[in-house]
Parts: sequence; C-alpha cells; structure tokens
Amino acid sequence: MNLIASMSEVTPRAGCPKLAELADRIARLTPDDGIHATAIDALSLVRISTPTACTPVVYEPRLCIVAQGSKVATLDGQTYHYNPLNYLVVSVTLPVFGQVVEATPEHPYLCLRLDIDPEEVAGLIADTADHESTHAGVDPGLYAARVNTPLMDAVLRLMGLLDTPQ
Repeated sequence: MNLIASMSEVTPRAGCPKLAELADRIARLTPDDGIHATAIDALSLVRISTPTACTPVVYEPRLCIVAQGSKVATLDGQTYHYNPLNYLVVSVTLPVFGQVVEATPEHPYLCLRLDIDPEEVAGLIADTADHESTHAGVDPGLYAARVNTPLMDAVLRLMGLLDTPQ
C-alpha cells in the first residue's frame, strides 16, 4: 500500500481541532528533540525539528500516530507514508528505511508511538480469526491507513490520561 497525501493536505492544523489538540499535547510534553517516555509504559512521544536522512532502522510492533509533519518508511521497495492523515501499524519486528520528510523548528514532526505486545495480538487473532482465511499473499508487517474519528478520539483519551497519572 502506497499512501500519498499532498503537503497541502497534511499541514493545516487549524482545520482539524482534534489534530491540533493532539499536536499541542505532544509539543507540551516534548520540550526538545528525541523520543520521550511517558507515565504509560507502552506510550512514547517523538519530536524531531528537521528532516532526517533515510536511515536503516528496526521497527518494533507499534501504532504510530503523527500529529504534525510527516515520515516515510520503506520495506522491500514499498513506501509507506504516515502523517496527520495516515497512521502506521507495525505488526512484527522489521528492518526498514525510515526518514522524517517534513519537520521544521516552528512545526516539528510530532508523533505518538504505542507499543504493541505481539503475544497479545497473536492471542486476539487466534481467538477471533476465521480458520479458513480469505487473505491471499503474505502480510508485509506494515500497514498504513487513514486516521478516522474513533481512532483520534481514543488517542486523545489516552493522552488525557497523562494529565492525571495515578
């Protein structure tokens, strides 16, 4: 799947209050560039202020929701774009090439990463899967799709938990 969105579609935060809220929350909790741990073990926040070089990296199983800026991941010649319009799911540990392609000091790349426990996912699949799968081919382990309202609402509720850690 090769999802491409024009930069004019990706950058306007004012047109989407929920996206603006997510970006503001991440920016507040990431005062400088880097990966920032949170009070929720599986949740980390990322801030990068300049585009990066295309670099080989190992992606662990996780959900990545970008609030601002954009990034690409390339696996076996297939490029996955994730940005405020598209999220990325990594279902297995994979060697990929990653690159932040849109980031400035004024509008840094801001991302929420939620680690996924592969054993939990395997259990869910085993419990709910139809044993006669109609899926043809091999799943590459990466999936990018449009961010929708229920997902954004859930992400904002998760971020709200950081305001009242127990």
